[in-house]
Amino acid sequence: MVDTWAKTKGGAELQSYLIAKGLKTKGWDVSYITLTPAESRIFHSYHAPMRFQGHGGLARYSRALSLLRILRMVDPEIVFLTYAGSLSGFATAYGIIYRKKIAFRAASVLDADLALGGGSSVHGRGLPARMLHLLTVRKCHALVVNAQYIEKEFHKHLPSKNIWTIPNGLEIEPLHKGTASHVLWIGRFDKVKGPSVYLRLAQELPHIRFLMYGWGPLRDQLASEAKRILNLSLMDKIIGETKRRAFRNSFAFINTSIAEGFPNTLLEAGMHGVPYVSFVDPDEIICKYRLGFHVRSFRELVEKTRLLATDSRLRNETGSNIRSYVEGNHNIENTVSAYDVLLRSLLRDI
Repeated sequence: MVDTWAKTKGGAELQSYLIAKGLKTKGWDVSYITLTPAESRIFHSYHAPMRFQGHGGLARYSRALSLLRILRMVDPEIVFLTYAGSLSGFATAYGIIYRKKIAFRAASVLDADLALGGGSSVHGRGLPARMLHLLTVRKCHALVVNAQYIEKEFHKHLPSKNIWTIPNGLEIEPLHKGTASHVLWIGRFDKVKGPSVYLRLAQELPHIRFLMYGWGPLRDQLASEAKRILNLSLMDKIIGETKRRAFRNSFAFINTSIAEGFPNTLLEAGMHGVPYVSFVDPDEIICKYRLGFHVRSFRELVEKTRLLATDSRLRNETGSNIRSYVEGNHNIENTVSAYDVLLRSLLRDI
């Protein structure tokens, strides 16, 4: 099995790590290919470097060659892809040529955007990347999604495709509630995640403290704007006990993304009993299980954030709901077991 990462950080990458870690315990020989340096004591780790620096076609071509060289060296029975773009397309081509089984896990509903023309694209990528992504989803032997609404989007384009819906999972930790003192946002600083909306939210509620952690291309712009918002603290990526503490002391977690898959932050908020407020409600679970609020406008976002920050009874009730939901539906052991069944079914077809 080879798992190609776009980066070594983020919710989708964390999910890849947890799945591969669990598969290792079930006897799978897992090799990991990352595009930035990463070491693991659990897997055979490989880094596919760029020989040519920059972001142009030459750099991508050199990285693709590195990826293909590592794939030939590892010689996996299954190529397990988690990145929508050109490099997964090259790995798919490798799988076709050498007759390997290919599995692709879609992390976002944007991965179901298979249009080649017009303004539509996969994560804003150009035509070559979209064509290679289309090759991956058409030729993979198993297409995996983490929510039913994404499966429906793929079936609009690929009605006969073999699609597996496997929920994201998390290692469930004991619940340790803190003293609520702030609103929380964690994510990538790019357009699709809507971080500027969170800055506006903080400005609308000047008497509430807001914490914001992230990384990405908009960081400098956001940091400059955040200096003028006295009740907002903007910091770099957060991990470990600092992250746990930020969650457990939150009034609410805010997701301002305009497009999602099934966000890992919902699982993390749930593990810590923190209400979730989002513009996206995957499979309508936020409303169905009363995990927080699915908001449809900025004004509603302001109102619901204020409500959760001021109404401790509602906050505790909602926090209990989301904790129970995550415990019952998103234990990583169940997720790994589903992937184990999927991958073994692919091997039986060899």
